[in-house]
Amino acid sequence: MESLKDIKGLVSIPDFSWMVLLIIILCILGIFGWFLWKMRSPQKMLTPKEEALIFLKTVSMEDAKECAYALSQWGALIVDDTNRAQFEILQDELSYYKYRSYEAPLKVKEKVLWQAFLGMNDVHV
Repeated sequence: MESLKDIKGLVSIPDFSWMVLLIIILCILGIFGWFLWKMRSPQKMLTPKEEALIFLKTVSMEDAKECAYALSQWGALIVDDTNRAQFEILQDELSYYKYRSYEAPLKVKEKVLWQAFLGMNDVHV
């Protein structure tokens, strides 16, 4: 029995389980709140003009044929009275590439016209 005196008494262990539970509840509430906020916030819908402008900005200038067809298809959506003349000039320049069998990059003059046409429409969107 003398050897049992060396055993220490009970030590109190701090209980952090309520903090873990509180953190889990806050995380669940945060995720739920984020989903509610996401569902209630309006989604920005692009107008056809904005969509066309975004598409035309992504067209590669290394393929003039693709540029010509993209301008024919999407360019008409962003034409108004202020840029109609520039659109027609650019379309005339690029119509040469529509019926060619080979791919060619745009010439410098056509690139400048393309950038000017898209830059002119940036102001209006």
